[in-house]
Amino acid sequence: MFVISRLIILSVPALWLLGLELVKKNNAFLFPAAIFFLVFLFFAVLIVCRGRIDKAFWHFLILPILFSAASFFFFLFLTSEIIFHSLVVLTGLALYLILHQYFIYSSFPAKYQPYTLEGLTFYGSLFLLFFVYSSVFAGLILIQWNIFLLAGLMLPVLAAAAYLFFWIHKINLEKSWLFLLIILLIQLELFIAVSYLQTGYYVDAFILTIANYLMFSFSKASLQGSLNMRQIIVQTSIAGALLLSVLLTAPWG
Repeated sequence: MFVISRLIILSVPALWLLGLELVKKNNAFLFPAAIFFLVFLFFAVLIVCRGRIDKAFWHFLILPILFSAASFFFFLFLTSEIIFHSLVVLTGLALYLILHQYFIYSSFPAKYQPYTLEGLTFYGSLFLLFFVYSSVFAGLILIQWNIFLLAGLMLPVLAAAAYLFFWIHKINLEKSWLFLLIILLIQLELFIAVSYLQTGYYVDAFILTIANYLMFSFSKASLQGSLNMRQIIVQTSIAGALLLSVLLTAPWG
């Protein structure tokens, strides 16, 4: 089982790289490659989790499935060859790290480093949200899709990512549902408001991702009883500085 799990973990980024390169060369491979990879990923997570279809398995499945799907749609709007190939490799590496940590957690709990999955889920969720927001804004700007249709399609992904974030930090739905609802409402309002800015879709996506970063961080700290003024000032200052630097250097119009 150990050898099979290791081979499965290594095969996921290899298939990811191969599938995206095929799609890049021929769009006819778009849907077959996406469906095949998602099905393979489902069974890969199942094997890594020791073949147990339980509550933990379904929760562990959320991040790799959403991350790969969001990355896939994001790549469809990339025009730079260098950026495309670089991000394919980096996202493949990210999928490897996620599955590797699942494997360590499930099969060798004594070797598992505390809070590794929490950190990996947090930053993985931020990247997948950036990919989602970029794809949605690109569809809004380049293809002129309906904003409310896009908001409706985006909502389940936002809900799943926020739910997973609270779950991985051992905060059950009974405690987090109000924060989850508020985060979703704020994100939808920000999405509509930011869509009117005369900036590119990467900048718009970055704004919403930073907003998610703050809301995730403050919500978790509040529910765990560790929120303090110093944390609010430090994280808000960092987020504000990042936003300001991006907005000042972004092309407008």
